[in-house]
Amino acid sequence: MNVAITFSYLGDEYHGSQIQPSLKTVQGELQKACKRLKWSPKGVKISSRTDAGVNARMNFAVIEVPEGIKKDLPEGLLKGLNDILPSSICVYAVSYTHLTLPTKA
Repeated sequence: MNVAITFSYLGDEYHGSQIQPSLKTVQGELQKACKRLKWSPKGVKISSRTDAGVNARMNFAVIEVPEGIKKDLPEGLLKGLNDILPSSICVYAVSYTHLTLPTKA
């Protein structure tokens, strides 16, 4: 089941939002949190990119979660992610979605 999350972040400690080998990124932190929760085995797909040091008030991502988590949405998913993520990233909204976000290689 796909879920859209809305999140914000302070970018000072990140080398941008998109995954980069051996560098700390926002997408990388989201993926680490999802992996720890055993969610989103295909990765986190974010809707846009930012450069190193850039803050974002609102960004979107799609993650894959188990069907069994439906009963815990949105509060359980918000708590699960926010408890694990660094304080510089905050997930503040969750909704079901049938969409996937395209990613650029």
